[in-house]
Amino acid sequence: MAVTDSSQVVGAPANTDADMSAYFHHFFCSKSPLDFEKIVTAVVGTFTVFTGFVFSSYLKDLPLAEGSGWLAWMTWFCQWRLWALFALMALLLRYIMGSAVHLNFMYVPSKDADGRPLPSRSQSVGLLFKDLGFLVLFGVVAMSIASAVSHTPDPGPEELWGRLQNLANAASSDAADAARLDTFMYHAMLFLGAGFLWSVIDCFLRGAVWVKWFKRKTEGPGYFWVIWCVLDASQLLVTFAISRQHPANPLWTAIILAVVFAAFLFLDIVAMSRNVRATTEADEQRAKAAALAAAAQAARRVPLFPA
Repeated sequence: MAVTDSSQVVGAPANTDADMSAYFHHFFCSKSPLDFEKIVTAVVGTFTVFTGFVFSSYLKDLPLAEGSGWLAWMTWFCQWRLWALFALMALLLRYIMGSAVHLNFMYVPSKDADGRPLPSRSQSVGLLFKDLGFLVLFGVVAMSIASAVSHTPDPGPEELWGRLQNLANAASSDAADAARLDTFMYHAMLFLGAGFLWSVIDCFLRGAVWVKWFKRKTEGPGYFWVIWCVLDASQLLVTFAISRQHPANPLWTAIILAVVFAAFLFLDIVAMSRNVRATTEADEQRAKAAALAAAAQAARRVPLFPA
C-alpha cells in the first residue's frame, strides 16, 4: 500500500513552519525586482479622488444664479470665480496627468519583445515615497487655492444681467474680490513652484545620488523633466506677471488667467503625448536589442561540430 504524504491529503494541516520560513526568507533575501504597479495605481487613483474633493469643495461655495430666461445660465460667466474654477481645473489636470505619466514611466514595468514584463526602471522605495510626499503637498496647496475664493458674496441675478448686457463694465470693483483673486494666483504660483521643485529634486536625486553614488544606472531620470521644468517656470512667470497688473476689474483678470492656464494644459498634453510615444519606441528598441543580444549569445554557445 502506497504511503501518502499528509500534506497532499485534503484537510490535512499545512506545514506552516516551513511556509513561514520560506516567506521570511523571500521577504528579506529575495533578489527579484520589486513590483510597484498596484501601489502606483492606488496612488494615482487617490490623488484623482482628492482632486475631485477639491473641485466639489470649490463648487459648494460657487453660487450660480438662477434666472427665469433660457439664457440665464450665461450670467454665470460674469462671475470671476467661475473663470477661476476653469483655471484651477486646467492646473490640476496638468498635474493629474503628469504624475500618472511620471509614476508609470519610473515604477511600472514595461514588456519585452515577447510580451514578458521587464523590471521597472526604478526599484527604490525611497524615491517612490518622495513622489508620494510631493503629491500630498500638491493636494494641500490645491485645497488652499480652492479656499482662497470661498465665502465671497456674489451679486444677485439682476446685477448679473446688467453685467452681461454691458460686459465692458462687467464685474465688481470690490477690493475684497480683487484681494481674493490675488490670493488665488499666489497659491497657484506656490503650486507651480512645487511642481518645478519636484522635477529638479527628482532629477538631482536620481542622476547625482542614485546613478553616480549608488551606481544604479536604471534609476536615471527621463529627459522629460526638462520640458516640465520649462513649462512650470514659464507658467509661474506668466501668472506672476498677471498678478502684478492689478486691474480694477477682477473678472477680466480671471478670464485671462483661465485662458493662459488652458493654453499651458494644451501644451502639456502635446508634450506628454510625444513623451509617451518616444518612451514606447525607446522601450521597443531596447527590448529588440536585448532579444538580439540574447540570441547572439545563445548562438555562440552552440558548437559548430556537435558530438
